[in-house]
Amino acid sequence: LQKRPNTVIIGNGNSFFLKGTLTNGEKFDSSRDRERPFQFKIGHGKVIRGWDEGVAQMSIGQIARLTCSPDYAYGHEGYPPIIPANCHRTI
Repeated sequence: LQKRPNTVIIGNGNSFFLKGTLTNGEKFDSSRDRERPFQFKIGHGKVIRGWDEGVAQMSIGQIARLTCSPDYAYGHEGYPPIIPANCHRTI
């Protein structure tokens, strides 16, 4: 598998600004509010599956919206009190 130029590389550290919202539009997180980008290494399982798989498909500098079903986020239990059970979330 050959990567396109300027795509993120699995295992590398990445940083990006994010705004996380619930299905009802309620914001639950914003890296801009904290004035620093969110950072993680793709493929290390340290973030929800939707981020690991979604960001791996992005190009450097790309702006994207990722909508994650419960199976790709916090599942049927959620992440109380921030993320309700069975919640879709958009980042």
